[in-house]
Amino acid sequence: MKQTKTKAFVLALLGIVGLSACGNPTADENVEVEWWVPCGSDTTGNNIYAYCSEMAAAFTEANPDIKVKVTSKGSRSNDYNGAAGAVSDALTGGNTPTMVTTYGTYVAAWRKAAPEAVADVTSHGVALEADADFNQDYLKVEKQQYNNTAYYSLPYSKSGETLQYNVEAFAAVGDAVPGAAVENGYPAPKARAEKKAYSVPTTFAEMMALSSQIKTDYPSIDWGRGEDGYYKAVPVIYESAMNLFVTVLESAGIPFLDISKSPAQSAVFLDDQRVKDICVQLKKWSNEGLLATADQLPMLNEHSHEYPSTFVGNGKSFVMITSTANAPWDAADGYSIGFTKVPKWEDSSAYRTLSQGPSIAFFNHANPKELEGALKFYDFLTKKENTARLALETYYFPTRKSSSEVEAIKKAVEDAGKTVTFETAYADKQSAYLGEILLLNDDVTAKREYFMSPVNELSGKVRSAVTGILRNLFNDVAKTSDADIRAMVDAQFASAKNTILA
Repeated sequence: MKQTKTKAFVLALLGIVGLSACGNPTADENVEVEWWVPCGSDTTGNNIYAYCSEMAAAFTEANPDIKVKVTSKGSRSNDYNGAAGAVSDALTGGNTPTMVTTYGTYVAAWRKAAPEAVADVTSHGVALEADADFNQDYLKVEKQQYNNTAYYSLPYSKSGETLQYNVEAFAAVGDAVPGAAVENGYPAPKARAEKKAYSVPTTFAEMMALSSQIKTDYPSIDWGRGEDGYYKAVPVIYESAMNLFVTVLESAGIPFLDISKSPAQSAVFLDDQRVKDICVQLKKWSNEGLLATADQLPMLNEHSHEYPSTFVGNGKSFVMITSTANAPWDAADGYSIGFTKVPKWEDSSAYRTLSQGPSIAFFNHANPKELEGALKFYDFLTKKENTARLALETYYFPTRKSSSEVEAIKKAVEDAGKTVTFETAYADKQSAYLGEILLLNDDVTAKREYFMSPVNELSGKVRSAVTGILRNLFNDVAKTSDADIRAMVDAQFASAKNTILA
């Protein structure tokens, strides 16, 4: 049902946004640009694939000598592993696409496996650095991945992380019922008489104190884990264990990867006692049932866990830290959502937001005009109107500042200033939420708070190992004493090092 409502909302807003294309072919012969996208090809249920297909068709119509072919390389939405695996196979077989939607971690591994295959697009990135309309912070963090020396991918569908909270539950005072009960949805649990209004947390300690207070103020909710070890309800969910880890380190000013060192020595966090101390604290909060990641939520199917937004929508959580692209799923009945920055680690720490959303990498082929065509298509994708349309259809941020001039984007930002409650209509919530995350993005960008971790050929293994560290710590319910927790943390770090260097 969400897909249907979302599509209706998007179509209403898109009446004033057209596809922006420009002719002027430059190639002397017809070329085909193949774009691999990490999602299924069901255009009725997959708005990202539908958007990509529409962009390719519009560009090809305006540039008939350059045909853009969109190829699905995923079994579901956001199947980046599936697409990356397909590229890795193609590197061996010599049949890579011209471009692929992906992340820098994969690009680093491809460059190690076939350094001549991945196109160095530094000249294109440098040209964009001179374009004041292009979001320079996106370029900065893109280049940061590659030790600030080159561009091996270019920013495309950007998002960030945000703390999203139940507005009615935060504002409720006394034994009020926050929101309205919804059949097969939000139950609007009643608070205890002593309940006070909550402030938005600015540090992790504040967030965990709030989490403890939520458990006290809503005793009717069945907080804690079931017999299967998964949570029945938990006040705060940080969706990605990996993002939790790197964001805390970045906020605390602790190096994660140092790719100026040899790959075997680049994972500097592994031998940093400060990082182990942080993991001890995170484990203790997990033991208290205050903090979970998606790995501790019940299984949705054999491949994935429940979404944090489902937990919030079912009244089983009041706070989640997840992608800004999650915003359209927050526009449910019975409650409303507020958006703010991810908390700092400590008072003395810095606000840091992980720049998310995939980039586009390019490949060298025998015919250099294929790469030329792909870069021309990239410029088309990132035109003002087209990147605005991406935002309206998928809630990824526009890459151009001038996209704010598009009427539908203006409307969303205006709607963000309106009061949204649990009674606000679905489409109005969606528009307001889009405006909220766009304003948040402007703030984070202006303050240069976005970051991306550097990548090398081991960074994929590093990220998997880090996820394993927190997953194992949080899934464990037996280690409760300081000595046992510290011993487990030490063992997990030692195991991670062996895995990374194997």
